[in-house]
Formats: sequence, structure tokens, C-alpha cells
Amino acid sequence: MEARSLASGTIRSRKSTLGILKADIGDMYVENITHRHIDQFFAAHAWGERTRNLKLGQLRVFFAWSRSRRYMGRDADPTFGWRMLTPVDQTPRLRLAVGEWQSLFQVCLHPTETIALATGLYLFLRGSEQQAIQMKHIRLDDGEIDVYRSKTREWDAMPISAELDAHLRTYLTGYATQVPVQPEHYLLAPRIVGTLARDESTSRLVAGGGQIDPTRPHTKPHLIIQRILTRAGYETAGEGEHTLRRSCARAYFDVLAEAGYDGAVRRVQSMLGHKNSLVTETYLGLDLDRHLRNEEVSGKPMFPNAAAGNVIELAQRREG
Repeated sequence: MEARSLASGTIRSRKSTLGILKADIGDMYVENITHRHIDQFFAAHAWGERTRNLKLGQLRVFFAWSRSRRYMGRDADPTFGWRMLTPVDQTPRLRLAVGEWQSLFQVCLHPTETIALATGLYLFLRGSEQQAIQMKHIRLDDGEIDVYRSKTREWDAMPISAELDAHLRTYLTGYATQVPVQPEHYLLAPRIVGTLARDESTSRLVAGGGQIDPTRPHTKPHLIIQRILTRAGYETAGEGEHTLRRSCARAYFDVLAEAGYDGAVRRVQSMLGHKNSLVTETYLGLDLDRHLRNEEVSGKPMFPNAAAGNVIELAQRREG
């Protein structure tokens, strides 16, 4: 997988699945794995539909690789007969309206939290994309910031909105008072370990409230967002930077749709860095076909050209 340049997260995930399989069925030659072992593997874990589908897909990839290397018989497939499950409806994930964003900024305790929130909301970024931003990628005069899309391994010159520009200038001014800014310094940098600061929401001393370490990126942006959401009174289970992506994606879509822009979905898709528009629709939290259908038909004539004066009876058409 490393030779094929698969992402490190993908490799870790597949290794984890094979490690669980080995722990459940014992160490054995791959050619001896049968459908009974796969039954045992899934019966031992109460995974949800999505996790189960992921594990099944990873096993199929591994067995296909094993067959291609002749570690298994050409027709051997221990997962034969297993099918992907359609996930049942789950509780809708948190999506914040634009009017709620200011309350998030108000509970930020230090600039690192503020800039993590701002880049999440106004650039629609994943945590891995936030981590990779360095000072050399920020071009305020051009109104652009270079973002590395780790999933597609592509660079994307994204626009700096007026809101983000204000946050960046304030943050960078404070950043420069702590350390001489260098091109290789990271935007979202962690606090130096061992420093303490008082959390105003709990009055307790917490680690990491002092000077930043610009030479390394913050490794867990989602924890920053979770702390902000907690202080603002939101549940944080399963939430993080993707909460911000969902929120800004829907808000931007609504702005474009209200303005009559036909390419609203594609524009939001480009901001999110998605290759597939279906994934974008999931982030938007709507079925676009139904949404557009209702927008076009509700309260309007479905067939405006079929007004009474324009209708020609079938018998008349035949006679003519």
C-alpha cells in the first residue's frame, strides 16, 4: 500500500481491520480462511452499518490482493454472499445556522481557537487541510490561500473572504508578537507543552495556554472545535471540523440558490474539495432533486404553456 502511495490513514485503517480479524480467528495461512471465519469476525462485533460496510470492503480488497498473489485459490472468496447494508436513518448531525456562528467566536479563549474556527467556517476545511497551512501559503494581497487536499493530493488556491481576511490579519499580528514569522511556520500551531492558562469557563488551569510552537502543526484540530462547541452549549459527540464544513456548506448553498445561481451545488462542491456531488449533497443535508422539484413547482403552474386558449383538442388536430 505504501508503494502505491495510499494515504497513511487508509493504510492504518486497513491494518487495523486485518489485526482485528487475526485476533478473532487466530493466526493462520490466508488460504485457510473460510466463510466461517468471516461469520465469526462480524458476529463478534456490534458495528453500525457504515463501519460494517467499511470492514467488509477492506477485507474484499485484501482477499482480491491475496488471490492475485496466489496466496489463495483463484476462485476463493471468504466474503462471498455478504452484501453491503443500507445505513438506517440516524439522528441528523449538527449543522449551525449563520446566525449562530458569532456565539462560537465569542467563547474562543485564545487566538488559536479563533483561527481554527475561522478557517473551518470560511474555507470549509478538513482538519488535515488546516494542519498543512503554512505562512507561505497565505497571500493576503492576492486574496488567496493555498490549501493541500490530502484526499486528492492536489493544491487548491482558495479565496479569502472579507470575514476570513479580518480574522487572518488579527491573528497574524498577534502571531508576530510571539515569534518572528517564517514562511515554513504553521498557521495552526500548538501551544508549547508545559505552559498553563486559566480556562475562563471553568476557572481551572489548563495546559497549552502559553507561547505557540510555530515549527509544528496542531495535530488535533477537531478537539479545538469540540471545546468551542462545548462552551457554546452544543453536544460534541461525533462533532468536530466536519460540523463546520456541514454548516458553511449549507449556508453557502442557500445564499447561491436564493440568488438564482444554477450551479450552486457545483460551487459548494468545489469549496468542499469533493470529487463526487453525491457526497456534497450529504453535507448539504438535503435531497437536491426533491428540493429543486418543490422549488420549481410549489405554488406555480406545472404546465404554463397549457393555458386554456392554447389547448388544441386531439380530435381537432386529427381533422386538421
